[in-house]
Amino acid sequence: MKDIRKRIVCAILAVFMFVTTIIGNTGISFFDNAISTDVYAASGKVTLSKTLSRLGISEIGRPASEGLWTIRVGGKKVFCLNSGKALHTNDTAKGKTSDAVNYKNQSLAKVLTYYFGEKDESGGKKLFALCQAYAWAAGKGTNKKTAMVQAAKYVDASENYAKKIYNEIEKTVPYGKVTYYTISRCRKGGSGSGHQHLVGWSYKPPEVETDEVYRTYSAPADETINLTINKQDSETGRNIDSATFNIYRDNVYVGSATTQNGVATFSYSTSYYQELENTDPYIYVENWSSLNSSKQKEMKAKGYYSCEAYAAAA
Repeated sequence: MKDIRKRIVCAILAVFMFVTTIIGNTGISFFDNAISTDVYAASGKVTLSKTLSRLGISEIGRPASEGLWTIRVGGKKVFCLNSGKALHTNDTAKGKTSDAVNYKNQSLAKVLTYYFGEKDESGGKKLFALCQAYAWAAGKGTNKKTAMVQAAKYVDASENYAKKIYNEIEKTVPYGKVTYYTISRCRKGGSGSGHQHLVGWSYKPPEVETDEVYRTYSAPADETINLTINKQDSETGRNIDSATFNIYRDNVYVGSATTQNGVATFSYSTSYYQELENTDPYIYVENWSSLNSSKQKEMKAKGYYSCEAYAAAA
């Protein structure tokens, strides 16, 4: 009886390892253990349209004849991970959405953030093809730069351009949400378990939190001080002549005055800087670090900066 139980346990473990290995080829494990506090389901219908008739990438084993397809789930553009596997318009995709910053496959999080977030899907077929090549290689676990260079030949892009885009992707800091899709139902019937896996990206910018402070500045000013000194005898009350007084300002000698008929006068002019308050407030963004680069550029265009920038300028 114990031997039977052992065989059952071993069989279950073997099946689990087999399934994990098959799905793990995409770079995403079966349970996708990305650390996330916000995970939710997503679904939609798949649509496909051919973008390029030829796109060969030997690094991932993709023949040129497969071309390049634009894939959307629920109307939103996505990247695919399984070159050569089946996928049809009107297949049903189901996905799980997680935070990009903690996503297990950070290479996928980077390219998704770069293409959809930083570039806003711009760059035409050229950038799309290079980013899709990066995503394929990231999912398959092969050399991403090599895949991009190979793809560049089919979109009239130079090797240097492909490497430039690769470096930009590698420097991208992920943000937003990554949705990992599998096909739950093929339009032709069946589960679609052997179909492509897809990855999408979304981002809801946080509300910009601002505060303002009125900065002070120094401005030049002139000042004239007029002194009148009376000198009298304390006993007789008689005015005293020829009494000389040395005059200091802030412990610095500035001149002297001598009495005539008991009175000495002195006039002193000086220039100095006074602190004034700017009538226009300095507006800074309290949650600057939570904004993406495009939002930060938008804020800078309005004259809004981070609290750190204000402190450095103060």
